[in-house]
Formats: sequence, structure tokens, C-alpha cells
Amino acid sequence: MSKLIHKGIRPEYEIEPVQATRKRKLFDYQLETLPDGSKRYWNKRMLTSGCNTISDSFVKRGELLYCHTCDEYFTDEQFSEVEE
Repeated sequence: MSKLIHKGIRPEYEIEPVQATRKRKLFDYQLETLPDGSKRYWNKRMLTSGCNTISDSFVKRGELLYCHTCDEYFTDEQFSEVEE
């Protein structure tokens, strides 16, 4: 396996804050509207995911990769190969 960087996940389209109502208390959430009209909610942890650490030694467990800096397993979509 080559060197990977832990980039995290980010929205592909514009996001906007979610307005809280009496029934829905969604503070600190952002809403991404996809081209097909569906919506995806993002919380602060998701928007700040990824430590940008470059490493060549990752532990793989199924579809998950372990980031030594974050001390946690993440899906492989949160990592990308580093061009040398």
C-alpha cells in the first residue's frame, strides 16, 4: 500500500445552516442539497473530519482503515493516495 493521507469527508455541494424549530432542535448542523433534490445533514464532527496526516502504515480491518493520529477506524473513502 502506498502513502495515504487522512482527508476526511466533505460536502460536494453548497451547505447552509439548518434552522431549528420547536420540534426539531438541530443546532450545529448544516444541510447539503444534492442535485437530485435529496438532502444530507452534516454535523460539526463530519465537517472537521480528517487529520491530514500522511502515513504509509495503516491497519486494515475489512473496509476500515485505522488512523494512528486519530486513534480510530474510518472508512477507506476518507483516505486518498499521496502523489509522490
